Amino acid sequence: MATETGTAKGRSWVRALRTLDACGEAVQWAEGYPSLRVAWAACPRGDWMLWYLGRRVPDTPAHRETLTCVAIEIMRSIKGRQAIPAWDTWAERYLRGEDRSPARAAEAAESARAAAWAAETARAAAAAAETAAETAAAHSVLSTACTIWITAATESVR
Repeated sequence: MATETGTAKGRSWVRALRTLDACGEAVQWAEGYPSLRVAWAACPRGDWMLWYLGRRVPDTPAHRETLTCVAIEIMRSIKGRQAIPAWDTWAERYLRGEDRSPARAAEAAESARAAAWAAETARAAAAAAETAAETAAAHSVLSTACTIWITAATESVR
């Protein structure tokens, strides 16, 4: 991968990101680095790196297979990631060169999407339950406070 310095080329590598329609967050982050090489070494987002490679590397079967292997290794390296059995099995077979069929890749991708949806649904349900519990607790406190106030007001009228 060629590097371009920020001074000699007028930060043309950042302009290239814009030309490639990189997301604003990535472009803004990249502007803080003097060269592509320095930014690449510091990049905290594997998805940005894969996106960039996907647009800069020639689209050949060999390159697609290499990028797929890189993506699999990135996914497998995520600390605390929950297992996705169908995807994990496919990934192992893909890395060993045993199953590179597009149909199996699509099935594995669907398994990963379903697992991500289930995890997001569980997070949303947990957040809703927490909000409901907080609301109920607040209501209970308010109800108790109102009961005390009504009791006190009633007794002072007598």
